[in-house]
Amino acid sequence: MMDKKHKFGFIVLSPEHNIGLLQSTMMSINREYRKADVSCVVGDTAKKKDIENMSKFCQVFKGGNTITSLINMGLENGWPEWNIIVFAGTQIKRVLTKKIFLFATNEKDVLFPIIIDYNRRGYPTHIYKDFPEATLNGMTMHKRTFDNVGKFSENPIKVSKQFWGLDAIDYGCQFKAVLGAKVI
Repeated sequence: MMDKKHKFGFIVLSPEHNIGLLQSTMMSINREYRKADVSCVVGDTAKKKDIENMSKFCQVFKGGNTITSLINMGLENGWPEWNIIVFAGTQIKRVLTKKIFLFATNEKDVLFPIIIDYNRRGYPTHIYKDFPEATLNGMTMHKRTFDNVGKFSENPIKVSKQFWGLDAIDYGCQFKAVLGAKVI
């Protein structure tokens, strides 16, 4: 798929290999981005039948038993340019790519949505705006950046993102938190 300047595809992470969640995400992607390229990565506990059923919706790859292994597998087999990572069950809105690609200036940009926690009264209590603590849902990066920086480590996700982030900074990447990139 392509917006005005960027070619992109979606990588759907499905650690539980739930076909219903994949179908829901695929319906929202197809509604908003009719000809989008989509692949799915399932955990290593997925059975052959699960993979066959999920393959009816999109190309499916089998990763390991951690979220980082799913990300690594997805990006290794990702689309040649921009890859948007989402979890199965996520509803994708058109505003996602409009917001994200508004801030993408070169292939070394790593973009991710800002998430805000609110209290009962509706006041913000915590803003997740730093890469290690931010959500993976909606994280966007160029395939060449991943190829040059390398894989995410098999540590807890926050630690893995910190290590990968340090390598990405050494490569010259810029991390950009995007407000209003609605990924639900």
